[in-house]
Amino acid sequence: MIFQDISCTRIGRYSSGERPQITQTHPIIQFLANEYYHGPLLKFDDENGTYCAKIPENSIAIPARINEFKDDKISVLDVGYSFGANLFLLQQLLQINSDKPVIVKGYDNDLTILKKPTQEKIVYNSLSCLLHPIVRNIIDRFFIEEKKDPGVSSHEQPVNFSLKENAKSELEKMLFYGNAMDLPEPDHASDATIGLYVLRYHDRITQLRIFRELIRVTKPGGYIFTEEFFFRREKNTVSGLSPSYEPAISFYDSKKALWYFSNDPERECIGAVQSIKELDKRIIELSDASQHPQKRAPV
Repeated sequence: MIFQDISCTRIGRYSSGERPQITQTHPIIQFLANEYYHGPLLKFDDENGTYCAKIPENSIAIPARINEFKDDKISVLDVGYSFGANLFLLQQLLQINSDKPVIVKGYDNDLTILKKPTQEKIVYNSLSCLLHPIVRNIIDRFFIEEKKDPGVSSHEQPVNFSLKENAKSELEKMLFYGNAMDLPEPDHASDATIGLYVLRYHDRITQLRIFRELIRVTKPGGYIFTEEFFFRREKNTVSGLSPSYEPAISFYDSKKALWYFSNDPERECIGAVQSIKELDKRIIELSDASQHPQKRAPV
């Protein structure tokens, strides 16, 4: 067994929020597992580093999106899962919010990364202020807390964790080899498909091909999460969602709403896509233009 410390910042990536820099990457657990409502636009204030607003008294809560999934189990695919321990949080936090079995599979095409979580000691980190008691309870089941830095305030205290030995075998069952452009999954396999921090490392054509594959494996009615955007997969279309119109009830405080918003669309690679057919056409146009530079594809 090789032991090597590797820093990874994915603890809490799916579940935490309420802070501007975290909220901008739309915590997935809160989006899927919390009640939400459709109502007037809210004024969100930055108070003590949080992005929350009180829910209007006449608002009606809508059941959590996880209840929309109709099959007898909920399937989640995480493409490009990094060092994998975040898959525990993803599975456990969705499971406690659903009466159906939640199956989580992580895919990566790097065999070295695939083996690291179970063969090496990897250090995952977060901040104390981002660890809700429910999150902390799950972490304590699967992780060992490393030594804290005594020179930092308790609220901003970095907290480091490494996997318990018995958790490594459980994690290994969730990890699979697969290329993001050709996943070994059938059409409509997943209720929620995640591809965070994957697209930005590729050229435009590859980005669109990966995104097309995320669409393929997602069930109609399911959700797709990319860098700064998320989408609803319909039968023949993909709708870019605007969460500012449907704020989710806070994971931390049920009397408040959390605003999930996207960053500057020019900074990221995929914006709203309305038609799968148009996406296919765009991929062909870009590919043709790259092979024949004199033919410039339309912007």
